Amino acid sequence: MTTTPSAAAEEAIKRLIRDGAAVTFQAVQREAGVSHSFLYGHPVLRRRIEQLRVRQAPKRIAQRPRRRTVTRLCSF
Repeated sequence: MTTTPSAAAEEAIKRLIRDGAAVTFQAVQREAGVSHSFLYGHPVLRRRIEQLRVRQAPKRIAQRPRRRTVTRLCSF
């Protein structure tokens, strides 16, 4: 049975999610055996990978604003 590149990429994405691995263009390309240009050129797959990357990105902790240091110039 021959698998289309699109189906191979979808299966690769599912495997990466199941395994808890990061879903990136490189990981999908490696798992599915397709090229980067194929993934970037396929609007549905590209959008899916981009959305999963955003969802998987570590949440940044809001940092408190830094206090501004005031330098006083003294004239002697």
